[in-house]
Order: sequence, then structure tokens, then C-alpha cells
Amino acid sequence: MNKGKHAESLKLSGAGSSGLYKAGVLVAICIITLALGHVRARTAQQDPTTGQWAIDPTGSPDTVHLTLQSTLGGSGSYSSSFNIPVAELRGLTGAAVAADGAATRFALVREAGTISFEGWFKNQSGSGHFSFSPNPAFVSDMRALGYDGLSSKNLFFMAVHDVNTRFISELNGLGYEHPAIDRLIAMRIHRVSIEFITSLKSAGYDQVGIDKLIAMRIHSVSIEFILELKVLGYVEVSIDNLIAMKIHNVTTGFIKQVAEFGYGQPPVDKLIAMRIHSVEPEFIKGLAEYEKTNVPIDNLIAMKIHGVSLDFLQSLRSLGYDSVPADQLVSMRIHAITPEYIEKMKSRGIRDLSVDQLIRLRIQGIE
Repeated sequence: MNKGKHAESLKLSGAGSSGLYKAGVLVAICIITLALGHVRARTAQQDPTTGQWAIDPTGSPDTVHLTLQSTLGGSGSYSSSFNIPVAELRGLTGAAVAADGAATRFALVREAGTISFEGWFKNQSGSGHFSFSPNPAFVSDMRALGYDGLSSKNLFFMAVHDVNTRFISELNGLGYEHPAIDRLIAMRIHRVSIEFITSLKSAGYDQVGIDKLIAMRIHSVSIEFILELKVLGYVEVSIDNLIAMKIHNVTTGFIKQVAEFGYGQPPVDKLIAMRIHSVEPEFIKGLAEYEKTNVPIDNLIAMKIHGVSLDFLQSLRSLGYDSVPADQLVSMRIHAITPEYIEKMKSRGIRDLSVDQLIRLRIQGIE
């Protein structure tokens, strides 16, 4: 596990095959929705939340890696793993972490409630049990904001991920009125901060939907990336395309390389298609040298789809087929005109055939 990132999982009893989760933002939200819905009928007083904790070092003296696990009162299993500043764990001292088997107690105090820990440490790692106590004042404040009937699990998840009334009020001020609890938790898990939303607004992206905000953070669509694209002439790229660019590794460095090869400013969808089909700078350069000119992007993509490689071109060149047009190269691959086939025809005395003639032989079934 990469301890620098937040890991979240939850399994519910009786999920069956429908419990298979989809990738991306739907995973984060579905997991939380299932968890909260499964325990909706229980109240904070009726359903205390307990579980196990583990702490491991991160390499930084100011941060530890915290893992929480709970059986959710017998309704399933929950696991959350993330880095947290030591300063947020009240009562946890450097001496306690360095102790060899000594008992320790500390707490994570959030507006939604307090998670109390007890256990022990050895060799900078610790483990033990925790219990959660909801904050009645938070329940009252949330009710005033329109959130009624919060279960202990709602409150526990909100405490773990620090969903607080200030965050909700600031979202309301930005036009996000009464987001669902599962969305609020997913936003905190994936670091959809107020600063991120306001920076997007300054960059020209106002009132981005919550699901898309979460997807942007999951796929590392940063403000810096958006601004770098603007410098390259890509202004007002859609959110969906920004996410797709990140998914398919369309970096600003790649865009600059494509421009240096003489392709100017290709549309975003073509850049994405180039990355999907592995149209790399080396391939672009090799094709330009073979064709003695730049090959259109659509042709580059088609050649990659049909397996026109630089090795294939080198073999053709050695057989005397130099500068075969891109569309004919594709046709050769479609009809299985391989260097071996050309050599076989030569061995039978059929020499100096054009590409079109070779293709016709294949179509006629001449092996």
C-alpha cells in the first residue's frame, strides 16, 4: 500500500454479486452510501462504534499512518487508512511512540465526535482498540443545517474525515446547497477543499458538480495543470476532457513534443486518442522519417491500431518499399501483407509487385 494516499474500503454482509464496485468516483460514493444506508435506522445512542487501530511511521516525525477497522456493529466491515499529523492525535507523544510495549491513550477530537484510542507501541508502530463518542452539539447544529436523523455511523465517518459545519456552510456559500452526507464524506476523503473549488472558479470553472469535483481529485486534475494548458492555448477545456487527459497521461510535456513535430495545437480528443493507442514521440518521428513528411494524426492512430510499427517499416524498407503512403501501410496490415509474405512471393519469382498488387494477391487467396 502507498501510505502517502488515503485508502478506504467497506464490505457489507449480504452484498452478493451486486456488491462489485465500479471504478473511480462511483466507488467512493457507492461505498459510503451503502454504509450509511445500511445503518440508517440506528441512532447514535443505540449503536456505539468500536474497532481496532494501527499506527505505522511515515518517515516524517510529524506524521503517522493511521488505520481504522470496525465491524460496524455486525453489519459489515469498514477500513480506513490515511496519514495524519501527530498534533491532531491529542495525548500521543513522541515518548509514547518510542516506548517499547508501554500502554498509551490518545484521542482524535473532531466536531462530529471523539475517537478514543488505547493500546501500545513497539518499534515506532502501535495498535489497539478505539471507541467513538458522538458530539450532541454537532448533531444539533447539523439538524439546524437540515441534516436530521444522523446515525452513529454517519457521525463516525464524519469524524474520521473531519466533515464539519464550517465546511458545509462554506459549500452552501459557494452554491452547493445541502449536499448529501455521502458526498460530503467523499469530498473530504478525496481532498475536495474550499480552496480547490474557489481556485477552479478563478480559473473559469464555476459550479462544477460534486461528482466531477471528486473525480478531478481522484485523477489528480490540479489547478496547475489547468493553467499550464491555458499557456499552451488550451482554454476552457471541459471537465470531462481534463479528467480523460489525466487518465490517459496527456501531459503538457507530451503536448509540447507533439507541437515540436509540427502538429501545432491538436484538439484534445485527438491528443487523448494518441495516448490511448500509444502514439509516442518516437513513433511520430520514425514515421516522419519514413514518409519524408509529417503523417496526419488520424493516420498515426490508425497505424497504431492496425499494428504498423517502426520495425515493420524498417523491414519494408529493406525489401525496397520506401515511403509507402500511410493508408496503404494500414491496408497491408489489414490484409496480412508481411515481410515474410513478400519474401515468399519473391521466392516464387513474383517480384517488384506494388502494394496494391500484393493486397490483391492476398484478397484472391494466393498464399
